[in-house]
Amino acid sequence: MRAIADTAGPVVLFFAMSDETLAFVMVPGKPLAVVLLPVRWEPVSQRIAAFLDDLANVNYATRARDEAHALWRDLFAPFADRLPESGPLVLIPSGMLYFLPFEALLDDHDRRFFERYDFTVVPSLAILGELQKRHRTPSPGDTMLTLAAGQALQSVTNEAHRLGALVGTAHWVGVEREAATAAAYRALAPAARQLLIASHAVYDTSMERRTFIEVSPTADHDDRLSAIEIASIFLAAELVTLAACDTGNANVYFSDERLDLARGFLVAGAATVLATRWRLPDDDSVSRFLVDFYTSYLGGQRKDHALAEARRRAVGRGDPAEVWAAWVLTGDPQ
Repeated sequence: MRAIADTAGPVVLFFAMSDETLAFVMVPGKPLAVVLLPVRWEPVSQRIAAFLDDLANVNYATRARDEAHALWRDLFAPFADRLPESGPLVLIPSGMLYFLPFEALLDDHDRRFFERYDFTVVPSLAILGELQKRHRTPSPGDTMLTLAAGQALQSVTNEAHRLGALVGTAHWVGVEREAATAAAYRALAPAARQLLIASHAVYDTSMERRTFIEVSPTADHDDRLSAIEIASIFLAAELVTLAACDTGNANVYFSDERLDLARGFLVAGAATVLATRWRLPDDDSVSRFLVDFYTSYLGGQRKDHALAEARRRAVGRGDPAEVWAAWVLTGDPQ
């Protein structure tokens, strides 16, 4: 555990139980700290749900700001003096904390979380260790596959060619509309080092087996590429970006065992997945965000830093939190 944390950088592992929540804080060069946090499962779950609603509604901006401060004080202030002032940070959430947009939290100096930390989320330390082994620094010869299917966000579909130009047209494969079938994904995805999917996603709270990404139907396959099917198709992707709604959602249990769409791609072999917490607006703010992210990432920045930079640019433009706080990076942060 210590060896993995030493190579990844500071790690904060949350462990939520019905009556108390613990934070295990692992910082290279320091002893492990176990901190009892002043939050309980049910109350903090209700607070996070309310915070998500307020964050998405500009009319409740003041209330969201107050809760962003309160959540920081409860979840991070008790051990903030053990963390570096800035830099990479790995978070391992538990329970409802999976849904918390950490990047929107505000510290005592009114700084947003992402302005301090380039952070990523992983399900567990063991999984982080496995994902680190998959990492390979992007190179000019890497293949990028963009797949736009179903009711894809039109703004993202329009930018697919621009994203392809970042890696060079000789290494970009774009599949759109009727050609974006399950068979095309199965044939092309295993060879892609960079994979972006713009589609319509459905998260079914009653049955995770019905959680899927929409593809174009054919005679031998319907329009649903399920999380279970995704997990069964081998990938060697360094990064999978899911430009669709609710791709990071799943039911919450008292463990890290959940099969959402993002987890399906990790099981398949991806090193990292960039997914969404909620529904995205279909406008230029989303495509601008992705172009900013990929420009930094393919320009040589770590994934976690490229995501933080895209958030900073979005905030600077005045884009709403429903855009810059929607994205969650799961997996290897490099």
